[in-house]
Amino acid sequence: MRIWWEAAYLFLLVIVEPLLIAVFWLGYPNHVLHLDASRYNIFLTYVFAALSGSLGGVLFDLKWLYHTVAKGEWHDDRRPWRIFVPFISGGLAFAMMALISSQVFEVLNRSVVTSHQFAVGFSFLVGYFSDNAIAKLSKLAQSMFGLHPEKEDGGDSKSGST
Repeated sequence: MRIWWEAAYLFLLVIVEPLLIAVFWLGYPNHVLHLDASRYNIFLTYVFAALSGSLGGVLFDLKWLYHTVAKGEWHDDRRPWRIFVPFISGGLAFAMMALISSQVFEVLNRSVVTSHQFAVGFSFLVGYFSDNAIAKLSKLAQSMFGLHPEKEDGGDSKSGST
C-alpha cells in the first residue's frame, strides 16, 4: 500500500510540475506580481530552473521506484530519500542556474544561459542526475577547500565526535 502512495505522490508531481511551468510561461503569476518584462524574464529563468530540476528528480525517482519494486528491493526506510529527491533536485538546479548566470563558471555564453530553453533543459538534466551532481560538487569542494578535518587523519566522520 505504501508503494502506491509514493507512486501517487510522484505521479501528481509529474502532472503538476509541467502545468506550473506552463502557467509561469503564460505569464499568469505576473498578474499578481506586476513585474516589468525584464524582471519577470529573470524571475522566469529561476522558476523554470527549479521546476525543471524538480521534474528531472521526479522522473529519476519514478525510474528508481519501479526498478526497486520490480526487483523486490523496495524498502520503507528509504522513503524520506524518495520523497525529498524532487526538492533536492529542484534546489540544486536553481543553485546551478544562479552560479552559471553569475558567471562563476565561465563555461557558457551568458546569452545562452539566460534563455528559458536553456534553463529548462539544463535544469532538467541537473535534477535528473542530482545524485551524481552532488557527488561531483562534493569532490570539487574537497579539492578547493581540502578534506573534512576528521577525514584528513583517517578518522571516520560518523563515529568521531563533533
